[in-house]
Amino acid sequence: LRSQICAGPRFVLKAMASAKSDLAQKAKQRGNAAFEEKNFEKAVEEFSAAIRVDPNDAVFFSNRSAAYVEVGLAEPDLAKRPGWFSKALADGEQATQLKPDWWKSWSRRGKAEYELGRLEDCIVSYQKALSLKPGGDPHFEAMIVNARQGLNDCTAADMAKLSPEQLQEKLRTGYGKLSLEELQEECKKSKLTTKKCKRKEDYVEILVQADCPSQTKKPTSKAVCHCFGSLYKKVVPAAS
Repeated sequence: LRSQICAGPRFVLKAMASAKSDLAQKAKQRGNAAFEEKNFEKAVEEFSAAIRVDPNDAVFFSNRSAAYVEVGLAEPDLAKRPGWFSKALADGEQATQLKPDWWKSWSRRGKAEYELGRLEDCIVSYQKALSLKPGGDPHFEAMIVNARQGLNDCTAADMAKLSPEQLQEKLRTGYGKLSLEELQEECKKSKLTTKKCKRKEDYVEILVQADCPSQTKKPTSKAVCHCFGSLYKKVVPAAS
């Protein structure tokens, strides 16, 4: 008799949890259908309904992130687009927190970062997605290429405004981020003579002069990466 009494509340709780799960899944299905029909605002509503029922499912946040991006891309007022992309990024970040070993959550995050112009973050997110998805994904690789090109395009314009001396100083800072082993590898790839190099600073200076001699303002694409970000190191964060 006691076991039956104790089982009663547990049965009720189990039934309630099952009902909530059904509600959330049905909302997700409606959201997926709306997304397929390109009714992205409706998709956002349905995925939001699913999240209200179950805020711990990464899939719901991932799907809503994708829908927010599409709403933003369709927004005729360009000034309002970043707002949608910011919502997409918030959902992408939440999805990666809830399910850090799922490639799709990282790809959603990367897409939102790309649309917001956060290109370095975008590259890291897509690299993470690539590292988690079995067999890789050509689309992710293309997004990384696009982000790198975009970063080079915008930073090259910034570099053109610098004097040779300012450019060299930025290069020193950028190369200074690398380890001694990485600097030695860079010199080796560039076939630079390093016999007189005894300290890390010596390797940095050789690379700076090779990338941007004082008499020119035409740096290599490699110099762009070193000057304006950590992109060149191609850092892929470990799975949480």
